[in-house]
Amino acid sequence: MDHRLYRELSSSDDTWYCTNCSFPFNFTDSFFEEPVTSEEAPVTITLESNPTDNVTTGRQSLFPKVLVLNARSIRNKVFDLQALLLTDCVDITALTETWLDDNFLDSELHLNDYNIFRKDRSNRCGGGVLLAIKDQISCIHRTDLETESEMLALEIYPNPTCSILLEVFYRPPNADESFLSDFRYFLDKYSGTGLTNLVVVGDFNFPNID
Repeated sequence: MDHRLYRELSSSDDTWYCTNCSFPFNFTDSFFEEPVTSEEAPVTITLESNPTDNVTTGRQSLFPKVLVLNARSIRNKVFDLQALLLTDCVDITALTETWLDDNFLDSELHLNDYNIFRKDRSNRCGGGVLLAIKDQISCIHRTDLETESEMLALEIYPNPTCSILLEVFYRPPNADESFLSDFRYFLDKYSGTGLTNLVVVGDFNFPNID
């Protein structure tokens, strides 16, 4: 079923049963265990190509489709993430609040067709960001553009004539002004790269801004 139908069923009070084992199934015991607000809902971004680009490719879209999701601990939602990715052809997945640490291996995500990049929070629980990109898309991990904040930077090449700098940020709700300093530092560094396509995604938790 698609994600829209799943969301509709998750808000239903009806009891559903597995046809194989006859056990009841509760749609709310998963990714959607809490009501999804506009700030928490998955966001899918499709970047439009320039119609003047002279590119020969077998793909319908020249640019990748990006899924942005605040996971609030992906450790126990691995199969939910896989089910979500099966509903659509997503090239790149950007997660915030992964809540992972060194004890959790990339292989445990079972995203076999993706290259995975992570920045876990090392000094306390929570937080963390992750980028998973289809392995047929060339990319470079731009650690030189990253700061002390919870962020990842990838320079991706979705087709031979295009490069995109994709950035995922997570700003904790109680973060001080150092986050803005880090973000400005990143933008200053980016301005010197010569790259013309920048996409910034994530969860900024700015008050009074939807």
